[in-house]
Amino acid sequence: PLQHRRRRGGHDGEDVGRSGEPLELPVLRQETVRTEWTEITDWMQENGYYYGYSTYDTSNAMTGACNGNVQVSAVAELDTLEICKWLTDRTWYVPVVSENTKAAYIIPRNRMEEFQVQLDEHADLILVMETESYYVYAAPHNYTCS
Repeated sequence: PLQHRRRRGGHDGEDVGRSGEPLELPVLRQETVRTEWTEITDWMQENGYYYGYSTYDTSNAMTGACNGNVQVSAVAELDTLEICKWLTDRTWYVPVVSENTKAAYIIPRNRMEEFQVQLDEHADLILVMETESYYVYAAPHNYTCS
């Protein structure tokens, strides 16, 4: 458990610990660190893509890397884009999110073969970025399903 509570009382209302010394609160993302995840989520923000979808292990970390400025959610299968039904929120997927909401799809390079089904079905999926580990596709529609 934490040994101190956040209290106001330092200069200019800063947070202080029990000793009265200013607290240094952790920052989730250091601006000087540029990773594939931040490169992708920065692109999403700059281009108006609030929703993105990827594998479970990638999605949560990617949302955290951008401090939640975009929502990258997990899909259980890349060939169907079926939602991941555990440890996720159904409000991140169709039908709560409109099918007419544009979305990004972040596909690990080693899973690209699975995603090919989606590329064959949806001609509007456009490759917008490649990184060392991912292909990023964008579409004017959200193709997730429950």
